[in-house]
Amino acid sequence: MTEKCLDTATPIRVIHLASGDLWGGAEAVVYNLVKGLKAHRGLDLMVVLLNKGRLVDVCIEEGVPTRIVDEAKFNFPQLVFQLRRLAGNFKPDIIHSHGYKENVLALLARPLHSNAKLTTTIHGLFEGHGKFKTRIAIKFELLALRFFFNKIVAVSGEIAQTLSQIYSIPPQKIETIRNGIEMPKGPRHRTAKKEGITIGSAGRLFPVKDYPFMVDIAKELCAKRDDVRFILAGDGPDREKIVSKIHEYGISDRFKLLGHLDDMKDFYSQIDLYLNTSHHEGLPMTIIEAMTYSIPIVAPHVGGLPEIVEHTKTGWLVKNRSAGEFVRVIERALSNGRETVSVGKRARDMVEEQFSIDCMSESYMNMYIDLVR
Repeated sequence: MTEKCLDTATPIRVIHLASGDLWGGAEAVVYNLVKGLKAHRGLDLMVVLLNKGRLVDVCIEEGVPTRIVDEAKFNFPQLVFQLRRLAGNFKPDIIHSHGYKENVLALLARPLHSNAKLTTTIHGLFEGHGKFKTRIAIKFELLALRFFFNKIVAVSGEIAQTLSQIYSIPPQKIETIRNGIEMPKGPRHRTAKKEGITIGSAGRLFPVKDYPFMVDIAKELCAKRDDVRFILAGDGPDREKIVSKIHEYGISDRFKLLGHLDDMKDFYSQIDLYLNTSHHEGLPMTIIEAMTYSIPIVAPHVGGLPEIVEHTKTGWLVKNRSAGEFVRVIERALSNGRETVSVGKRARDMVEEQFSIDCMSESYMNMYIDLVR
Protein backbone atom coordinates (compact mmCIF):
# COMPACT_ATOMS: atom_id res chain seq x y z
CA MET A 1 0.00 0.00 0.00
CA THR A 2 1.26 3.47 -0.91
CA GLU A 3 1.18 6.10 1.79
CA LYS A 4 -0.59 9.27 0.70
CA CYS A 5 1.10 12.64 0.87
CA LEU A 6 0.24 14.95 3.73
CA ASP A 7 1.08 18.56 4.43
CA THR A 8 2.82 18.16 7.79
CA ALA A 9 2.61 21.92 8.40
CA THR A 10 -1.09 21.46 9.22
CA PRO A 11 -1.26 18.18 11.12
CA ILE A 12 -4.44 16.14 11.35
CA ARG A 13 -5.75 16.15 14.89
CA VAL A 14 -7.40 12.88 15.94
CA ILE A 15 -9.12 11.87 19.17
CA HIS A 16 -9.47 8.14 19.84
CA LEU A 17 -12.39 7.48 22.20
CA ALA A 18 -12.63 4.07 23.89
CA SER A 19 -13.85 2.47 27.11
CA GLY A 20 -10.60 1.03 28.45
CA ASP A 21 -12.29 -0.81 31.32
CA LEU A 22 -11.08 -4.28 30.33
CA TRP A 23 -8.16 -5.54 28.28
CA GLY A 24 -9.58 -7.44 25.33
CA GLY A 25 -9.22 -7.57 21.58
CA ALA A 26 -10.60 -4.08 20.97
CA GLU A 27 -8.26 -2.57 23.56
CA ALA A 28 -5.28 -4.36 22.01
CA VAL A 29 -6.25 -2.98 18.60
CA VAL A 30 -6.56 0.57 19.94
CA TYR A 31 -3.13 0.31 21.54
CA ASN A 32 -1.47 -1.16 18.42
CA LEU A 33 -3.18 1.43 16.24
CA VAL A 34 -2.12 4.51 18.23
CA LYS A 35 1.35 3.00 18.56
CA GLY A 36 1.56 2.68 14.77
CA LEU A 37 -0.03 6.07 14.07
CA LYS A 38 2.37 7.79 16.46
CA ALA A 39 5.17 7.16 13.96
CA HIS A 40 3.38 9.10 11.19
CA ARG A 41 4.38 12.69 10.67
CA GLY A 42 1.64 15.27 10.43
CA LEU A 43 -0.64 13.66 12.99
CA ASP A 44 -1.59 14.91 16.47
CA LEU A 45 -3.13 12.15 18.59
CA MET A 46 -5.09 12.15 21.79
CA VAL A 47 -6.57 9.07 23.47
CA VAL A 48 -9.66 9.61 25.64
CA LEU A 49 -10.77 6.70 27.83
CA LEU A 50 -13.85 6.25 30.00
CA ASN A 51 -12.11 4.06 32.56
CA LYS A 52 -8.68 3.75 34.11
CA GLY A 53 -7.11 0.44 33.23
CA ARG A 54 -4.21 -1.14 31.41
CA LEU A 55 -4.94 0.77 28.18
CA VAL A 56 -4.29 4.05 29.99
CA ASP A 57 -0.91 2.81 31.21
CA VAL A 58 0.35 1.46 27.87
CA CYS A 59 -0.76 4.54 25.92
CA ILE A 60 1.05 6.80 28.38
CA GLU A 61 4.13 4.56 28.15
CA GLU A 62 4.05 5.09 24.36
CA GLY A 63 4.07 8.85 24.91
CA VAL A 64 0.57 9.37 23.51
CA PRO A 65 -1.40 12.15 25.27
CA THR A 66 -4.09 10.29 27.22
CA ARG A 67 -7.07 11.65 29.16
CA ILE A 68 -9.58 9.89 31.40
CA VAL A 69 -13.21 10.96 31.58
CA ASP A 70 -14.31 8.51 34.25
CA GLU A 71 -17.78 7.13 33.54
CA ALA A 72 -17.98 5.97 37.16
CA LYS A 73 -17.97 9.62 38.27
CA PHE A 74 -20.32 11.13 35.68
CA ASN A 75 -23.81 10.33 34.47
CA PHE A 76 -24.42 10.28 30.72
CA PRO A 77 -25.20 14.01 30.23
CA GLN A 78 -22.16 14.88 32.34
CA LEU A 79 -19.99 12.57 30.22
CA VAL A 80 -21.19 14.36 27.10
CA PHE A 81 -20.42 17.74 28.69
CA GLN A 82 -16.92 16.69 29.79
CA LEU A 83 -16.09 15.16 26.40
CA ARG A 84 -17.45 18.16 24.52
CA ARG A 85 -15.29 20.50 26.62
CA LEU A 86 -12.22 18.35 26.04
CA ALA A 87 -12.88 18.18 22.29
CA GLY A 88 -13.49 21.92 22.20
CA ASN A 89 -10.02 22.52 23.63
CA PHE A 90 -8.25 19.97 21.39
CA LYS A 91 -10.18 20.97 18.22
CA PRO A 92 -9.99 17.57 16.48
CA ASP A 93 -10.33 17.10 12.75
CA ILE A 94 -11.48 13.53 13.39
CA ILE A 95 -13.10 11.78 16.34
CA HIS A 96 -12.45 8.05 16.09
CA SER A 97 -14.56 5.95 18.46
CA HIS A 98 -14.44 2.29 19.46
CA GLY A 99 -17.64 0.71 20.83
CA TYR A 100 -21.40 1.30 20.63
CA LYS A 101 -21.57 3.60 23.68
CA GLU A 102 -18.46 5.46 22.56
CA ASN A 103 -19.99 5.97 19.09
CA VAL A 104 -23.05 7.63 20.61
CA LEU A 105 -20.85 9.76 22.87
CA ALA A 106 -18.66 10.79 19.92
CA LEU A 107 -21.69 12.09 18.05
CA LEU A 108 -23.13 13.98 21.03
CA ALA A 109 -19.76 15.29 22.23
CA ARG A 110 -18.71 16.79 18.90
CA PRO A 111 -18.49 20.54 19.56
CA LEU A 112 -21.19 22.73 18.06
CA HIS A 113 -20.25 24.22 14.70
CA SER A 114 -17.33 21.78 14.49
CA ASN A 115 -16.32 20.27 11.15
CA ALA A 116 -14.80 17.25 12.87
CA LYS A 117 -15.38 14.02 10.96
CA LEU A 118 -16.69 10.96 12.78
CA THR A 119 -15.30 7.49 12.24
CA THR A 120 -15.50 4.25 14.17
CA THR A 121 -13.99 0.79 14.11
CA ILE A 122 -16.45 -2.08 14.42
CA HIS A 123 -14.46 -4.77 16.22
CA GLY A 124 -17.31 -7.30 16.30
CA LEU A 125 -20.99 -7.54 15.47
CA PHE A 126 -23.54 -5.99 17.77
CA GLU A 127 -24.59 -8.02 20.79
CA GLY A 128 -28.10 -6.63 21.16
CA HIS A 129 -29.50 -9.37 23.38
CA GLY A 130 -28.42 -7.78 26.69
CA LYS A 131 -30.06 -5.22 28.93
CA PHE A 132 -32.91 -3.06 27.63
CA LYS A 133 -30.77 0.09 27.83
CA THR A 134 -28.03 -1.65 25.85
CA ARG A 135 -30.44 -2.65 23.10
CA ILE A 136 -31.81 0.89 22.87
CA ALA A 137 -28.26 2.32 22.76
CA ILE A 138 -27.32 -0.03 19.92
CA LYS A 139 -30.40 0.98 17.91
CA PHE A 140 -29.51 4.64 18.42
CA GLU A 141 -25.92 3.86 17.45
CA LEU A 142 -26.99 2.24 14.19
CA LEU A 143 -28.95 5.35 13.27
CA ALA A 144 -25.92 7.48 14.13
CA LEU A 145 -23.63 5.32 11.98
CA ARG A 146 -26.04 5.38 9.07
CA PHE A 147 -26.69 9.12 9.00
CA PHE A 148 -23.93 10.98 10.85
CA PHE A 149 -20.67 9.01 10.70
CA ASN A 150 -18.35 9.63 7.77
CA LYS A 151 -16.49 6.30 7.79
CA ILE A 152 -17.13 2.95 9.44
CA VAL A 153 -14.18 0.59 9.57
CA ALA A 154 -14.89 -3.14 9.56
CA VAL A 155 -12.05 -5.37 10.74
CA SER A 156 -13.17 -8.21 8.47
CA GLY A 157 -14.93 -8.63 5.14
CA GLU A 158 -17.73 -10.54 6.86
CA ILE A 159 -18.44 -7.61 9.19
CA ALA A 160 -18.35 -5.19 6.24
CA GLN A 161 -20.91 -7.30 4.40
CA THR A 162 -23.18 -7.52 7.45
CA LEU A 163 -23.02 -3.76 8.04
CA SER A 164 -24.13 -3.13 4.48
CA GLN A 165 -26.66 -5.90 3.91
CA ILE A 166 -28.19 -6.39 7.38
CA TYR A 167 -27.78 -2.98 9.04
CA SER A 168 -28.24 -0.87 5.89
CA ILE A 169 -25.04 1.15 6.29
CA PRO A 170 -24.25 2.79 2.92
CA PRO A 171 -21.42 0.76 1.30
CA GLN A 172 -19.46 3.90 0.42
CA LYS A 173 -19.11 4.64 4.15
CA ILE A 174 -17.58 1.25 4.93
CA GLU A 175 -13.87 0.51 4.76
CA THR A 176 -12.29 -2.84 5.62
CA ILE A 177 -9.00 -2.60 7.51
CA ARG A 178 -7.56 -5.68 9.17
CA ASN A 179 -6.12 -5.55 12.65
CA GLY A 180 -2.37 -5.32 13.04
CA ILE A 181 -0.11 -6.81 15.67
CA GLU A 182 3.50 -6.63 16.79
CA MET A 183 5.43 -9.86 16.35
CA PRO A 184 6.83 -11.26 19.61
CA LYS A 185 10.55 -11.46 20.19
CA GLY A 186 12.27 -14.78 20.61
CA PRO A 187 12.33 -18.02 18.59
CA ARG A 188 10.19 -17.87 15.45
CA HIS A 189 8.95 -21.44 15.61
CA ARG A 190 8.47 -24.21 18.16
CA THR A 191 9.21 -27.92 17.99
CA ALA A 192 6.88 -30.81 18.73
CA LYS A 193 6.57 -31.89 22.38
CA LYS A 194 7.07 -35.56 23.14
CA GLU A 195 4.43 -35.79 25.87
CA GLY A 196 1.60 -33.76 27.35
CA ILE A 197 -0.70 -31.50 25.31
CA THR A 198 -2.04 -28.17 26.57
CA ILE A 199 -5.05 -26.66 24.81
CA GLY A 200 -5.74 -23.03 25.65
CA SER A 201 -8.03 -20.13 24.97
CA ALA A 202 -8.25 -16.52 26.14
CA GLY A 203 -10.84 -13.76 26.11
CA ARG A 204 -13.74 -12.15 27.88
CA LEU A 205 -15.91 -14.72 29.63
CA PHE A 206 -19.03 -13.45 27.88
CA PRO A 207 -21.89 -15.46 26.32
CA VAL A 208 -20.79 -14.77 22.73
CA LYS A 209 -17.48 -16.53 23.46
CA ASP A 210 -19.34 -19.62 24.79
CA TYR A 211 -16.59 -20.93 27.06
CA PRO A 212 -19.03 -23.33 28.77
CA PHE A 213 -18.99 -25.13 25.42
CA MET A 214 -15.19 -25.33 25.72
CA VAL A 215 -15.76 -27.26 28.97
CA ASP A 216 -18.09 -29.64 27.11
CA ILE A 217 -15.32 -30.27 24.58
CA ALA A 218 -12.79 -30.77 27.37
CA LYS A 219 -15.03 -33.35 29.05
CA GLU A 220 -15.24 -35.48 25.90
CA LEU A 221 -11.57 -35.16 24.99
CA CYS A 222 -10.34 -35.88 28.53
CA ALA A 223 -12.43 -39.06 28.52
CA LYS A 224 -10.55 -40.22 25.42
CA ARG A 225 -7.02 -39.04 26.22
CA ASP A 226 -4.94 -38.87 29.38
CA ASP A 227 -2.33 -36.53 27.93
CA VAL A 228 -4.39 -33.34 27.50
CA ARG A 229 -5.17 -30.43 29.79
CA PHE A 230 -7.01 -27.15 29.23
CA ILE A 231 -6.27 -23.61 30.39
CA LEU A 232 -8.45 -20.53 29.97
CA ALA A 233 -7.35 -16.92 30.55
CA GLY A 234 -9.83 -14.13 31.10
CA ASP A 235 -12.65 -12.96 33.31
CA GLY A 236 -16.27 -12.02 32.95
CA PRO A 237 -19.89 -12.83 33.84
CA ASP A 238 -19.78 -16.45 32.60
CA ARG A 239 -17.07 -17.44 35.06
CA GLU A 240 -19.39 -19.11 37.59
CA LYS A 241 -21.15 -21.07 34.85
CA ILE A 242 -17.78 -22.34 33.61
CA VAL A 243 -16.60 -23.25 37.11
CA SER A 244 -19.87 -25.09 37.78
CA LYS A 245 -19.48 -27.20 34.64
CA ILE A 246 -15.84 -28.04 35.41
CA HIS A 247 -16.84 -29.35 38.85
CA GLU A 248 -19.91 -31.14 37.49
CA TYR A 249 -17.78 -33.01 34.95
CA GLY A 250 -15.08 -33.84 37.49
CA ILE A 251 -12.23 -32.37 35.42
CA SER A 252 -10.93 -29.76 37.89
CA ASP A 253 -7.47 -31.31 37.65
CA ARG A 254 -7.51 -31.03 33.84
CA PHE A 255 -9.13 -27.60 33.28
CA LYS A 256 -7.65 -24.49 34.92
CA LEU A 257 -9.03 -20.94 34.95
CA LEU A 258 -6.19 -18.44 35.05
CA GLY A 259 -8.24 -15.25 35.43
CA HIS A 260 -7.21 -11.97 33.85
CA LEU A 261 -3.58 -11.84 32.69
CA ASP A 262 -1.75 -8.61 31.85
CA ASP A 263 1.21 -10.42 30.33
CA MET A 264 0.17 -13.17 27.92
CA LYS A 265 3.64 -14.37 26.93
CA ASP A 266 3.75 -17.12 29.54
CA PHE A 267 0.23 -18.21 28.61
CA TYR A 268 1.09 -18.64 24.93
CA SER A 269 4.36 -20.40 25.78
CA GLN A 270 2.37 -23.11 27.60
CA ILE A 271 -0.13 -24.06 24.93
CA ASP A 272 0.21 -26.40 21.96
CA LEU A 273 -3.18 -25.72 20.40
CA TYR A 274 -5.43 -22.66 20.57
CA LEU A 275 -9.16 -23.38 20.77
CA ASN A 276 -11.85 -20.82 19.90
CA THR A 277 -15.52 -21.62 20.66
CA SER A 278 -17.24 -18.32 19.85
CA HIS A 279 -20.69 -18.01 18.32
CA HIS A 280 -19.32 -15.09 16.32
CA GLU A 281 -16.01 -13.29 15.84
CA GLY A 282 -14.86 -10.29 13.84
CA LEU A 283 -11.09 -10.57 13.57
CA PRO A 284 -10.06 -11.82 17.05
CA MET A 285 -6.76 -10.54 18.32
CA THR A 286 -6.26 -13.56 20.58
CA ILE A 287 -6.18 -15.89 17.58
CA ILE A 288 -3.78 -13.60 15.73
CA GLU A 289 -1.61 -13.39 18.86
CA ALA A 290 -1.57 -17.18 19.17
CA MET A 291 -0.49 -17.44 15.55
CA THR A 292 2.46 -15.11 16.19
CA TYR A 293 3.70 -17.77 18.64
CA SER A 294 3.37 -20.45 15.92
CA ILE A 295 0.37 -22.02 17.65
CA PRO A 296 -2.11 -23.80 15.35
CA ILE A 297 -5.79 -22.93 15.72
CA VAL A 298 -9.00 -24.93 16.00
CA ALA A 299 -12.04 -22.67 15.60
CA PRO A 300 -15.65 -22.66 14.38
CA HIS A 301 -16.39 -21.68 10.79
CA VAL A 302 -18.10 -18.39 11.77
CA GLY A 303 -17.74 -14.65 11.25
CA GLY A 304 -14.35 -13.45 10.07
CA LEU A 305 -12.48 -16.57 11.22
CA PRO A 306 -12.25 -18.12 7.72
CA GLU A 307 -10.45 -14.95 6.63
CA ILE A 308 -7.50 -15.73 8.93
CA VAL A 309 -7.69 -19.48 9.55
CA GLU A 310 -7.17 -21.50 6.37
CA HIS A 311 -8.37 -25.04 6.96
CA THR A 312 -5.47 -27.52 7.34
CA LYS A 313 -2.98 -24.75 6.38
CA THR A 314 -2.89 -22.37 9.36
CA GLY A 315 -5.40 -24.21 11.53
CA TRP A 316 -8.60 -26.21 11.42
CA LEU A 317 -12.15 -24.92 11.01
CA VAL A 318 -15.16 -26.77 12.43
CA LYS A 319 -18.49 -26.34 10.61
CA ASN A 320 -20.68 -28.52 12.82
CA ARG A 321 -21.13 -26.95 16.27
CA SER A 322 -21.04 -30.05 18.46
CA ALA A 323 -18.56 -31.09 21.12
CA GLY A 324 -18.05 -34.41 19.32
CA GLU A 325 -17.10 -32.71 16.07
CA PHE A 326 -14.67 -30.36 17.82
CA VAL A 327 -13.07 -33.36 19.56
CA ARG A 328 -12.74 -35.16 16.23
CA VAL A 329 -11.00 -32.15 14.66
CA ILE A 330 -8.72 -31.65 17.67
CA GLU A 331 -7.68 -35.30 17.58
CA ARG A 332 -7.00 -34.92 13.87
CA ALA A 333 -4.87 -31.83 14.61
CA LEU A 334 -2.89 -33.69 17.28
CA SER A 335 -2.46 -36.93 15.36
CA ASN A 336 0.75 -35.87 13.63
CA GLY A 337 3.15 -33.77 15.71
CA ARG A 338 5.24 -32.70 12.73
CA GLU A 339 2.19 -31.61 10.77
CA THR A 340 0.90 -29.64 13.77
CA VAL A 341 4.22 -27.82 14.03
CA SER A 342 4.14 -27.06 10.29
CA VAL A 343 0.64 -25.61 10.58
CA GLY A 344 1.85 -23.37 13.41
CA LYS A 345 4.80 -22.18 11.31
CA ARG A 346 2.54 -21.29 8.39
CA ALA A 347 0.22 -19.44 10.79
CA ARG A 348 3.04 -17.25 12.06
CA ASP A 349 4.35 -16.56 8.56
CA MET A 350 0.87 -15.52 7.41
CA VAL A 351 0.41 -13.08 10.30
CA GLU A 352 3.84 -11.56 9.76
CA GLU A 353 3.01 -10.97 6.10
CA GLN A 354 -0.59 -9.76 6.35
CA PHE A 355 -1.23 -8.35 9.84
CA SER A 356 1.57 -5.92 10.63
CA ILE A 357 1.02 -2.77 12.68
CA ASP A 358 2.66 -0.75 9.90
CA CYS A 359 0.14 -1.98 7.32
CA MET A 360 -2.80 -1.29 9.61
CA SER A 361 -1.67 2.19 10.67
CA GLU A 362 -0.88 3.18 7.08
CA SER A 363 -4.39 2.16 6.00
CA TYR A 364 -5.94 4.24 8.76
CA MET A 365 -3.66 7.17 7.98
CA ASN A 366 -4.72 7.11 4.33
CA MET A 367 -8.36 7.06 5.44
CA TYR A 368 -7.78 10.07 7.71
CA ILE A 369 -6.21 12.00 4.84
CA ASP A 370 -9.17 11.24 2.59
CA LEU A 371 -11.59 12.37 5.31
CA VAL A 372 -10.05 15.81 5.84
CA ARG A 373 -9.29 16.65 2.22
